[in-house]
Amino acid sequence: MSEKYWINRDFVLSNGMTVGEALDHPGYPHEPDKYDWYTIPGSTLEEMLEERNMTVSDCAQRCQLPAADIRGVIKGDVAITETIAAGLEKGGLGTRQFWLNRQRNYERKKARVEKKRQAQNQKLRPAAAL
Repeated sequence: MSEKYWINRDFVLSNGMTVGEALDHPGYPHEPDKYDWYTIPGSTLEEMLEERNMTVSDCAQRCQLPAADIRGVIKGDVAITETIAAGLEKGGLGTRQFWLNRQRNYERKKARVEKKRQAQNQKLRPAAAL
């Protein structure tokens, strides 16, 4: 039976880099941009709530945040702001910095993937008739 490990890519190492940045570093032996996918920060929050058998309402009350914000984060409609990150920390759902890093890393990866897809689409366009 294999064990499942969760790597916190947003954990800050002693050199100031996050684990995600270290893994994405060109010197690390893999190809991080080979995979054209990313997950919204809300997927992490949703997993945490499921693990704790918490509802969105429970989370909102515990974190002293509007339930609409929690739902929005989970759906990907609301970005994790300083206020939301602080509330999640207050509710015992990770640190403020974890959530801010998770949002930042999501935005960076999304931008890279979208840029790569646009470049690929440019290559696939037929040349204009002369």
